[in-house]
Amino acid sequence: MKILLVQSYLGNAESPVFPLGLACLTPTLAGHEVRVFDPNTSTRPFEDLRKELWDFQPQIVGISVRNIDSTNKRKVVFYYPYLKDAVAAVKETSAAKIVVGGSGFSMFAREILDDLPAIDFGLFL
Repeated sequence: MKILLVQSYLGNAESPVFPLGLACLTPTLAGHEVRVFDPNTSTRPFEDLRKELWDFQPQIVGISVRNIDSTNKRKVVFYYPYLKDAVAAVKETSAAKIVVGGSGFSMFAREILDDLPAIDFGLFL
């Protein structure tokens, strides 16, 4: 099975951070063809996500939601709209099932699933 793991986009509000959660998850998916895409390292994050989806043709797309907003109280940035953009990009470009998880998702799992019915599965702790 082809699985694309996607780090949540932070809108260039913060420096890119290594997607540790996805790196830890990848070995558990042994036996599957897995790619990781981090839009935070791209100048065209959603266009490049669509290209990756088109080129790879995954059956599952996992999106890791690291944060819902910035922790900088002087300049608060909300990342949730970027999750909506990522889910829309997947639905527009692919027939893959969407699985969302991560610490940011876990805090608001029910609200996110209610707001984004295009998400097929959510994993929370």
